[in-house]
Amino acid sequence: TGEQIPSKRYRFDGFINALGIISKGDMGSSYFYLGQSNDPVASPNVNYGLVNIALLLSQAVLESVKYDVCDEVNWEKDVFGRYPLANSCGQGRFSGVTRTSYDAANQCTSEESFMACPVDPYMTVTAESRVIWAGAPPPLECFPATNDKGTGGWDSNLSCTADGCSHYDGQVKGNIDPNSIPSPNSFG
Repeated sequence: TGEQIPSKRYRFDGFINALGIISKGDMGSSYFYLGQSNDPVASPNVNYGLVNIALLLSQAVLESVKYDVCDEVNWEKDVFGRYPLANSCGQGRFSGVTRTSYDAANQCTSEESFMACPVDPYMTVTAESRVIWAGAPPPLECFPATNDKGTGGWDSNLSCTADGCSHYDGQVKGNIDPNSIPSPNSFG
């Protein structure tokens, strides 16, 4: 709607808590540099910490706070102008953002490996948030390849009244294109 409203998801106390975790908590201080001195006036390193916070917040506003989302959203259209439901498995190649698949580009370093989870081939998960505009695609969803749900392409211009606009709360239009065959993401 273009109207600015306070975030329901992001709060200052949550930010401070997360900043404490990534700067000095279980993840170790190498994940977010805040400076080295206990005396903020005596150390120019604190300025680096303040710049890091400013950069983090500017990126967060651009990616998350502006739309009040916490998940990856379906943003890349396929060559037919639809949003492949398979984008939950990677996106960015059609638009030239990346030429490398998600799993190849996001390998854990040896220092990060303790945070990696084993792959569960039977896992099903649905994002909690989505972009907010009329006809927006539903939250991304991952499920086993053996699921008969299938994938297709989301067309933001289709009507949703035949199925009761039931893909997400607040849906007013947009639907899975009934004529689309399983629609791969930009990585196949």
